[in-house]
Amino acid sequence: MKTEESIQIIEEMIATARKDVGGDGYLYLSWGYLVLVSGIMHYLLLMITTFSMPWLPWPILMSLGGINQFIYIYRQEKNRKRSVSAVERMLGYLWGAVFICLILVLGMVGYKEFIVEQNSQLAYVLVLVLYGIGTFVSGGVLQFKPLIFGGIASWVIALVAYQVSFDLQLLLLSLAIVVSYILPGHLLIAKQRQPHV
Repeated sequence: MKTEESIQIIEEMIATARKDVGGDGYLYLSWGYLVLVSGIMHYLLLMITTFSMPWLPWPILMSLGGINQFIYIYRQEKNRKRSVSAVERMLGYLWGAVFICLILVLGMVGYKEFIVEQNSQLAYVLVLVLYGIGTFVSGGVLQFKPLIFGGIASWVIALVAYQVSFDLQLLLLSLAIVVSYILPGHLLIAKQRQPHV
C-alpha cells in the first residue's frame, strides 16, 4: 500500500467518524443547551430565590439528556450499515471516560460541597477541566479546530473559575459550554450541510 493510499484511508475514516460520532453536532448541541439551561437556572434560583435546592435543574435536565442520548444512539445504531471504526470506538471510550469522571467528581466532591457544606469551590472547576479534555481530544481526532479551541477555552475558564465565587462559577460554566459545545455543534452542522467538493 502506498503512502497516498494510507493517507486517503485515514482521511476517509476521520470523515466517517466526523459524520457518525457526534460529528453531526447533535450531541454537542443537545448536551450543550441542557448544561447551559441548567447552569443559568441554578444561578437564578441561587441568586433571586430562597429555594433550598437551587441545584435541582441539574439532575432533572441531565437525566433527560441521558434518555435523549440513549434514544439518539439507539436509532443511529439501528440504521448503521457498517461496523464501528477505530476512531468511533476511541471517541466512544473517551466520552464514556469523561462521563464516568463527571459522575465521580460530582458524586464525591459535589456531594460533600453542595449537600454537606452548602458551598462549592472545586466541583465545577473540575467539570470544566473534563469538558476541556473531551472537546480538545475530540477536536484533534476529528480534525475540527472549533472543538480544539473550545477545549482550550474550557481550561482557561477553569483557571478563572478557581479564583471566583460559586455563583460566578455557574456563569463561567455556562460561558464554557457555549464555546466548547454549542458553537462547535452549530459549526459541525453547518460544515455537514456544505456540498462536498
